[in-house]
Amino acid sequence: MGFEEPDSEIMLLGQPIFLRNGRSVQFPTRKSFAMCLFLAAQPCVSVDRQKLCGLLWGEFEAEAARGSLRKALSLVATNPDTQCFITRERGCVRSAVDPMRTDLANFVDLISLGTEAAYRKAIKQWRGEPLAGAEIGEEAFDQWVQDFRTATTSEVLRHLNADLAKRDETASVQPADMALCELIVHIDPSELAASERLARALARQGDPAAAIRRLRLLRHALDELDVPLPNHLVTFEKTLRGAAVGEAPKEVAVVPFHGIPTVLLQKPQGMPSVPDLFSYAHSEVMCQLTRFRSLRSFEPLGANSVPGDGAAFIRMETAPDHDYRLLLWNEPNARALYLRCVNARRQDTVSCVRIGYDDLGDRRRADLLLARAINAIEHDILNEEPAHPSSPFARWLTAYKEMQKFTAQSDKLAEEILTELREDPNGSRLSLVHSSLTALFLKRCMYCPTKAPSEADILGARASIQTALSLDEQEPFNHVMAGWMAIRGRQYERARATFDIALSLNPYSSRTLISAAEAFAFCGDLSSARPLADRALALSGRYTPAYFHGYLATIAYLEGDLEECARRLHRAPENGHTLLLAIAVYQERNEVAAAVGARNRFEEQLRREEHSSRFDHDALSSWVVGANMARDVPTRRRMFGALEQAGLPVGLDFA
Repeated sequence: MGFEEPDSEIMLLGQPIFLRNGRSVQFPTRKSFAMCLFLAAQPCVSVDRQKLCGLLWGEFEAEAARGSLRKALSLVATNPDTQCFITRERGCVRSAVDPMRTDLANFVDLISLGTEAAYRKAIKQWRGEPLAGAEIGEEAFDQWVQDFRTATTSEVLRHLNADLAKRDETASVQPADMALCELIVHIDPSELAASERLARALARQGDPAAAIRRLRLLRHALDELDVPLPNHLVTFEKTLRGAAVGEAPKEVAVVPFHGIPTVLLQKPQGMPSVPDLFSYAHSEVMCQLTRFRSLRSFEPLGANSVPGDGAAFIRMETAPDHDYRLLLWNEPNARALYLRCVNARRQDTVSCVRIGYDDLGDRRRADLLLARAINAIEHDILNEEPAHPSSPFARWLTAYKEMQKFTAQSDKLAEEILTELREDPNGSRLSLVHSSLTALFLKRCMYCPTKAPSEADILGARASIQTALSLDEQEPFNHVMAGWMAIRGRQYERARATFDIALSLNPYSSRTLISAAEAFAFCGDLSSARPLADRALALSGRYTPAYFHGYLATIAYLEGDLEECARRLHRAPENGHTLLLAIAVYQERNEVAAAVGARNRFEEQLRREEHSSRFDHDALSSWVVGANMARDVPTRRRMFGALEQAGLPVGLDFA
């Protein structure tokens, strides 16, 4: 099917605008606009209607959400101004606009040319941050907007900075180099490398006044982040002020960053003090930081080839080689302390959390707020671009990001990276490499229900987790994986004890808490699972990963809360486990069409994984027993009955 309206155009940079014949289009409702914006941002992709329901009507009941979606689609399709922007297909919706007719696509084409003219056109094209002001107050959609905005800006800056790094700074200044630097600082005025390159180029051209103005703009941008101008640029600026026109200042060496994630906690100079509250907040931040092993588990090895003391790498003193700076400062007028995390390499804010005086006065409430803040910081750091892409940490981080997607394809990519790291002398000494390989084994069992793992695979997974524990007994994730291996072996009491160890090592980590919650539910202890799940949600806040909802759906099903289970499934990644649960839930709710749709997608996934048009129902039955609520016989019987009614014969004798 071809694109229907060549006169339609979409602006995604800055405030989003839909254009038809050069005229701005008004949508019937804000959610119909949000729906079309979501489709336009991922052209040529057919989006499942259930996904749109979860994105825009996540708090509605399933039937009400579908009704609202149908109404929104009808309003768009019957409106002469908006009907050209979408195409409805069976069970799916997609954008009907040529993907090349967006300002973002034009911008990408321009920067790929790498010429002065293209860069200068790109400066005009970038009207502001992507999807500016597109939030509508719907949690899932607003999170997508923020993720799209961050990912797009980060990817653009990464590409432009990589292009800048390839250009010879010592050679004569080229117009394209100047235009590239101007584009980078137009997008982000706090970009240090481009600003410095511009200032030095202007100085070499004999215009110290323009160089000083450039450094002044950089200083103002950094002030917004509560970050001072680096010392070598302060010295450079002083040299410029005393330099004659045409005189080139001396270059000042910059201390290179290492590949180890380190954190510096400091109090900004001149900050009004609140001794009791500040000291308490400071000590709690330090206490919780030391529990987050993922920020300090990649330290260099000591003389005995064992990991060093991680606390030494969470720096409290000023140091030139830290990667992240935590600023804890007081605002008396706002009656609050603020904790801001800044990427010291890029000089931009990663996270910022407000903590009110009243909150700090209630120690239990303060504990939750600070834990949430540290979870946000850890989340953002683990999702940032690493300083050294080829380091063992950066390679593990790439695998970790793939694993978070919870799809078979992403896990295959992760396994390739982790296998290489296991064979690497440096990578093999990182405990998370080995425990992540165990995690992939467990996830394969979840994705391929009709293919039983070989004895060699099982032994390999056990060996990996033992290696991980021998390298670092203080890493909670290693104990989490050991616990899941115990559950797989029906060793429920051992599993509970192992998860208790993980929770004692880090009671603040939302990831540890959500894993323990589902594990306790599998072990038949729902009374412990629910409080752990609620605390995991409270700590993750707006950073709740999609895979959390798959865990929460399982817990809700075990509790018999089908409404909550269906709501969580709308936001969970689709894999064998969640699709099978969806079939049962929709069938029990008498939503036959939804159950059939989930069954079809489940069977398609099995064929894709097994490369066959048929699958073994006995093996499927055995997998359901092993991978779903193995200890809860009544719930398992209920699930098997629903699957049979939905047309997926799994063998009731197994129930």
